[in-house]
Amino acid sequence: MAQCNLFYQYPITPILEGHVRNILICTEKDVEKLQSQSSLRLREKIDQGHRDKLLRMRLKTELDALQKKMQKDSDVLNSHLKAIEDALLFTNDGEVNVETKADAQLIPKSPEKLEKFNQVAITPLDPFIRFTDDFRGEMINTFFNNAQMWNFTFGSWFYKLKRVFYNEPGLRRALKLTNVDSLTISKELLAVTVNALEQATVYPIFGSEMSDLEAALCILAAFYSTYENSQIDERTTLEDVITLLPVIFRLLGSEITALKNVSPSGTYFGFNDPSCMKFFVPMRKGKHYAENTFGNHVLIKMLLGRGVMQKIPGEKISQNFDVEARLHGAIKNDVLVYWTYQLMRPKLGNNVPIFIHDQHYLRSGLVAIESLFLLWRILNSESLFNKRVGKFLLTSVFPQLENVDFAENNFEAGNIQNFEYLMHHYVVPMYNLQNDISISTLFPGLVAVCVNESVRLGWEHKCAGAPSDAVQVQSKENPFVEYIRAQMEQQADVAILEKHDCILFHLENGLNITLSFTLPRQRLFAMASSLFNVNDTYDFIYFLVLGFLPIPAVI
Repeated sequence: MAQCNLFYQYPITPILEGHVRNILICTEKDVEKLQSQSSLRLREKIDQGHRDKLLRMRLKTELDALQKKMQKDSDVLNSHLKAIEDALLFTNDGEVNVETKADAQLIPKSPEKLEKFNQVAITPLDPFIRFTDDFRGEMINTFFNNAQMWNFTFGSWFYKLKRVFYNEPGLRRALKLTNVDSLTISKELLAVTVNALEQATVYPIFGSEMSDLEAALCILAAFYSTYENSQIDERTTLEDVITLLPVIFRLLGSEITALKNVSPSGTYFGFNDPSCMKFFVPMRKGKHYAENTFGNHVLIKMLLGRGVMQKIPGEKISQNFDVEARLHGAIKNDVLVYWTYQLMRPKLGNNVPIFIHDQHYLRSGLVAIESLFLLWRILNSESLFNKRVGKFLLTSVFPQLENVDFAENNFEAGNIQNFEYLMHHYVVPMYNLQNDISISTLFPGLVAVCVNESVRLGWEHKCAGAPSDAVQVQSKENPFVEYIRAQMEQQADVAILEKHDCILFHLENGLNITLSFTLPRQRLFAMASSLFNVNDTYDFIYFLVLGFLPIPAVI
């Protein structure tokens, strides 16, 4: 029997002995681990399938765009060939032997001589304005190159900036300020000030994936989609949403009016920030604001009421929680997430932010909506064909233009579309040129008026929760003075950022104050008239776009 020992005895004692019933023992922990691994592999395959689908759709979009571009280039080439043939036939007939200027413009230039131009229009009374890259910078250069024989004033606000910086020798030399008693300002001071206005809603601390304008358009598209017979679908682009803004704002105004009738505080457009908040960026994990920051905002109430948003993390106004948010990062059937993904997918692919988690996109989008909504309420209140009382003329910038009086006595317009024209001929071309453009870059004049409205009332962000019926003294100087000084003196980045965010908070408060009035036009026009030479709607539109308004001064 000793020879058979090896058949039933191990020469080495096994570490794990076999079970007496010859079965595999698997604990509950092992089963859960296997299930988790299987779920993870399944999720990876699903995600890979989604990524492949998105890549195919993105490739199709790029191919369609390439096809349209090639078709457009082909049409341009055919038109040029036709022009050349007509010019040659015209010359061979002996009717003309000298190449005219018009013929020279028809003949296409060589690729190295071709120069790209862009053009926008501000009002239907004026021609298109052509520029290369920097619209406002080129307008300033053109104005100062053509205004050597005249003296111009830009309003008391710019003159006060000049007086402040004139008393500081370093800034006086850098900004080339002379003759403090003159109402005119230097080109350098105007350029620096307009740049500060343009950067108000551009957050410099980190690279945002989308601008405040894009965030606003996504929110408005989601809001509009909740109505029957809405004019948007999966093929809608951000440019289409811009052209639909008048329709959307009419619905938005009705919703706000309904909320106002329900609650006296239904038209509050502000945010409930803590008193210690100095910076715009969210301090909770870099994504979330303090609890109940959006609690009283009328647009948030409206979006929740329309089902556009179902929940904001940490808010008391919505406590329902869907378990889908834990699994997918978003709430199931979230309208805002869906339309953000649809509109931003061509630009961002699969990296589309979710507003309820990256709340700085939500906040900046709400501020952009307030800005556009305020413009819609103001610009269509008066026809441009009425008799003018303003003194600004486009010939101040382009002397070669002829002064044409388009005014009509007793003109009555049944369908004023100043806002629509500005969106179609200015905002859309500027967005196509620079798809990360922000509201302050589009309308620096609006920033100037709203910030000054907030500063005039003595509002400060640290005392934002003070009673609204109290009168607050102005304890600080013009926030733009501090911001420009910090930039010119190259102060620390944190100090510059704090000055920048102070302007942004004033902009939010100025919009909240202005939108709370039944007739905001009178409020803004009074401010713009006293500080920026604005006297009518034509002046105001150009000031909104340019950020300055030159008026010939009699000295």
